[in-house]
Amino acid sequence: MDVSHAYHSFLFLLLLFCIGGEAAITIEVSPASNSTQVTCYFIKDKTSEIVHLYSMNLAKSNNNNTFDNIAKISLLSKPQSLLNTDDSFQVDGLVDGAGTNYLQLISTSFTLKSAKIFQCAISGFDESENFLKETETVETSAVTPSVSGILEKHNQLSIRLNKLEKRESEFESEMYNLHKENQKRVETLIESELRSSLTGFMSELTAQLDQKISDLKEYCHPEKTDQPVELNLNATELVTFLYGFSYKRSRYYLSQADVTKVATAETDCAQYGGYNVEINSLDEYNVIVSTLKLKAKFSGTIIGLTDEGNEGDWYYPSSKKQATILLWNAGEANYDTIENCAVLWQPFNYKMVDIKCSDHYGYSFHFMCEIPFN
Repeated sequence: MDVSHAYHSFLFLLLLFCIGGEAAITIEVSPASNSTQVTCYFIKDKTSEIVHLYSMNLAKSNNNNTFDNIAKISLLSKPQSLLNTDDSFQVDGLVDGAGTNYLQLISTSFTLKSAKIFQCAISGFDESENFLKETETVETSAVTPSVSGILEKHNQLSIRLNKLEKRESEFESEMYNLHKENQKRVETLIESELRSSLTGFMSELTAQLDQKISDLKEYCHPEKTDQPVELNLNATELVTFLYGFSYKRSRYYLSQADVTKVATAETDCAQYGGYNVEINSLDEYNVIVSTLKLKAKFSGTIIGLTDEGNEGDWYYPSSKKQATILLWNAGEANYDTIENCAVLWQPFNYKMVDIKCSDHYGYSFHFMCEIPFN
């Protein structure tokens, strides 16, 4: 809608307020000092059977007591076009089918002294789709402009304008209150959704923490029984270790890969806070051997035993303790200063065999780490 249509829409709304819905068709003549304005309005209400507006026509009387069409506007014309058959009039209008409907004539050559009757004709359809036509007329000779009349009309319009402004202010207040109410509802809804999401998240997090605590207890707390307990290895541990179990106050891990140097095994165990396994009792030895028989598919497993630095004096370098359990295979240990480390050897039913600490004749061995509980 352009500026002119917006302006007339405002006048139309003002007219609705002024006439109070008394008639469906209204035609007005507004005289001025240098022009005359004739305006036809159509308002959908109960006084008219027309429910679907089709067109609006403005006509003026002639000397033969009939009417000559001056202007017409139709709803079905897209874009709407104005038909003007009298160049002495300027034509403006709008039909939207929803309520803002007007057709207007403005003339600078026509005066009230040229007595004429103007006719506003409305065409359309009723609820049964029957074609109807309704008319309303106004006689310009009945319009007598006067200063007092104009002032009175101005006062009336001012009063009504004040009412409109008051209603506008009330409407703005209502809209503001509605906005605040809706904002509060949205905030309440968001808060409720957040609370629900947070509750679910906290419940899930609590369950995960409980599980982690349970796993940590299983991982860190020493078993007080004399029976080994299998450990659940995490993803990081599975990179290095094949199998793990706890026994008394230590955890034991069997390596995935084999190595050619005992020092390599020591380094891998140290990364997890441990060392090559120390065998300090016959029970511990039996538990280790039982595990190897079930899980090991290889011949030799490195243990922490060494006599490096003092030939024949076997000890564990991590704890600096002398070895008290030495279960050598027959003929072992047999290579004096050349072989200073030891393995549990599967072909000899996991008896101890001494080996070179590095590059044992091309052999490679798996190893077992021991990690004490703190």
